[in-house]
Amino acid sequence: MRVLFTAPSSKPRLHTQVPLAWALRADGHDVQIAGSVTFAESINRTGLVAVAAGEDSGDDSTAQAAVENLVAHARAWKPDLVIWDDQVPAGDTAARDVGVPSVRILGFFDPLPPADTAITTLDTTIPSMRPDPGNGNLQLRCVPYNGPAAVPAWLRRKPRRERVFLALGEAAISFAEVCDAVGGLDIEVVCAGSPDGLASDTALPDNMRLFDSAPLNATLPLCSAVVHDGATPAVTAALSFGVPQLALTAGPAPVSEELANRGAGLMAEPGRVTAGALADLITRLLHDAALRDSVRRLREEVSAMPSPREVAQKLAALAKR
Repeated sequence: MRVLFTAPSSKPRLHTQVPLAWALRADGHDVQIAGSVTFAESINRTGLVAVAAGEDSGDDSTAQAAVENLVAHARAWKPDLVIWDDQVPAGDTAARDVGVPSVRILGFFDPLPPADTAITTLDTTIPSMRPDPGNGNLQLRCVPYNGPAAVPAWLRRKPRRERVFLALGEAAISFAEVCDAVGGLDIEVVCAGSPDGLASDTALPDNMRLFDSAPLNATLPLCSAVVHDGATPAVTAALSFGVPQLALTAGPAPVSEELANRGAGLMAEPGRVTAGALADLITRLLHDAALRDSVRRLREEVSAMPSPREVAQKLAALAKR
């Protein structure tokens, strides 16, 4: 079977598709992912075949040309199934044009779309976080994937103290304040990347280590908690591994807010986090038994969702029909 995916120029949304795409490949199916010309390299880094179907642009004529290119490729390659990201409805157009099943895939916590020509929707949101599950939708476990990475030997050793992962990105707090907050705690801190504006002579706390390439899927299983900026990949990875999470967002973060309301995560008020408050929140993240029980229950719910392999087999049967 030939399966054509379509992805927007967004690594997090592409990475949502990759485990399913590889599950289909592992079952012997031929898989391609269509995206913009400038996004082809990102697709290729997943080990899958990229199809350049157009350019990224808000211009109507360019967008229409991208749709036409995608349809032309579908006519030439003749896929048996088209799986398209909710942000790339051109995938549905291509599927209808060549007369094959059209399957939408939603990102985590995406709103449910109205009924249309897609024969099914793959929903990665945890069922209990979806008030209306929709009719005929297939659940798909969101398996963390962050691209190629190498895990250093020091990270694989068992930590002597609780290990906390910092994936700050666009977090609403300065790096100096973070250093002040964690420096006085009896924990080991792994910080992803080198924060922007960090002076070469900045003294890091003795308990902190910077790691230029700290993939969530490789690092979180080795940590007791994570502090992040509210980005969806960090949220879903923490849920998958059952790691308590604290969001330091610079703006609205509906998923982190929902988790905080359910007692399954902490969320600091944007722009009002002091070093002392952050230290208190991290301490609570590590020792609040009720919070950790809520995190465990959500992890069990994630684990019970159909795996990419199970969904791949259902899609293959659907395409045959």
